[in-house]
Amino acid sequence: MTLENSLHYGLNNSIAGAEFRSLYPGPSMGFIRLGPHHRFFGISMYHQLHCLESLRLAMLGMRPHNEPSGEGIEESWATDHAAHCLNYLRQTSLCAADLTLEPEVVEGSGDVGQGLGVTHVCRDWSVVNDFTERNAAI
Repeated sequence: MTLENSLHYGLNNSIAGAEFRSLYPGPSMGFIRLGPHHRFFGISMYHQLHCLESLRLAMLGMRPHNEPSGEGIEESWATDHAAHCLNYLRQTSLCAADLTLEPEVVEGSGDVGQGLGVTHVCRDWSVVNDFTERNAAI
């Protein structure tokens, strides 16, 4: 996949929420059940997407989807959740260790710019999405 700027998945436009929600496989929100006892699991890719969406909403002063609310816990919960998401995304980025080289914008500047126009080798996330949708129907 070659990374590029997009008009989609914006910070605060009329369709941003719907676009982020469209990344999830229906009502399962990326959770599956496996094995003879239907053990409940979350898939990391969807947790990562949840964290990106949560940070987007936190920047707008809003709560993530389906999260609890209540008087007196709002600010500390939002701060704790944002801290969790930053830490979780940091660790999953290190775990993925994408070694794609991004050229400097100006030779010798040490600035790789926005990392756009560079092709990354990716896993096919649609396979994960299809499996998760099928699993939710079981």
